[in-house]
Amino acid sequence: MTRETLTALNTETLIGFTDKRGHAWHYREQLQGGEPNHYPGPIPAADVRRRLFHWDVVSSRERWAVPADAATATGIDEDGRPIRTVVGADQVLFRSDKPEVKLGTHSEDYEPHPYGDTLLDGLASILTPDGLAVTSDSLRIGSAGILRGGRQAWVQIETPDNITTAEGVAFRPTILAATSLDKSLQTTFCSVETIVVCDNTRDIALSEADRTGHHFKIKHRKGSLSRLRDARQVLGIITEDAEKFAAEIAELCQIPITDRQFDMFLSEVAPLTSDAPATRTKVGNLRDQLRDLYDNDERVSPWRKTTFGLVQMMNTYDQHLSPIKKTTYRPARNIDQVIRGKVADSDNATFEAIDKVLAMSS
Repeated sequence: MTRETLTALNTETLIGFTDKRGHAWHYREQLQGGEPNHYPGPIPAADVRRRLFHWDVVSSRERWAVPADAATATGIDEDGRPIRTVVGADQVLFRSDKPEVKLGTHSEDYEPHPYGDTLLDGLASILTPDGLAVTSDSLRIGSAGILRGGRQAWVQIETPDNITTAEGVAFRPTILAATSLDKSLQTTFCSVETIVVCDNTRDIALSEADRTGHHFKIKHRKGSLSRLRDARQVLGIITEDAEKFAAEIAELCQIPITDRQFDMFLSEVAPLTSDAPATRTKVGNLRDQLRDLYDNDERVSPWRKTTFGLVQMMNTYDQHLSPIKKTTYRPARNIDQVIRGKVADSDNATFEAIDKVLAMSS
């Protein structure tokens, strides 16, 4: 999703509830600037607006210089040659506080969704018709940030308490809101579940059909912000989602997995496609890494020998251990995966492998 410096991560992302979860991996005290970006409890909405969304999105017609003659010239270039300025139909977006930061170039029909109005006021209107004036500190913001110099942004809010199932799995329902000014993301509100022990994000809407009601998206078109009021449907399904998720966990924990079935599962998700030494080494390393998660990692091992343990193993690997570019900020990448439905796609692939193994061994 993004390439961020440590300085940007320490000044342009805000992390809440650190009393429960500790510091983010990127925390560097010397890079915090004038005030820390970590909060022991929820992040106040006013701080998100003041520290992240304090600037305006400015739109200007695209302009560029072309050679001209003396009669049409409006200036000269660095070599003293006459030029004139051409004004195009497209609009260029930039930050009011940093006009040198070009956020994106769009057609005249594109409508930017300002971050404060969309992500803060939008979330507040989902929670209550009275909006932020009434619920300023009740949003329970767990994280927020701007990425790529302001081209993307997100805010994630959480329910007050974790839900713990009879199987010992604690999770918290959340609403994730994100948008962009560079065409990379539609404005999206989605209901997701976060498993506390591993901070894994799970999308309860695994199918495209289910995703329609769980992922509310608004395209950047003229008049599109008026659709924000319709996003209240996302909040309405949080309770229903939590119940479904708890039921799914209970069902998965009741399906046993033998050692032989586990080996078969590894062959499905990490297949040996070639006898080449490099391939054998790569696949062997991946299988060893997955086995270590399954047997020894506290995020997975409490549920080993169950299908939930397999799901936890794959989800934990994908979100915390899978290879990514050194310049990629993994939490932002995980948010991007949720918004684009790739977390659900990955979980679907895991369930397909489980079904195949169970069918072969029945």
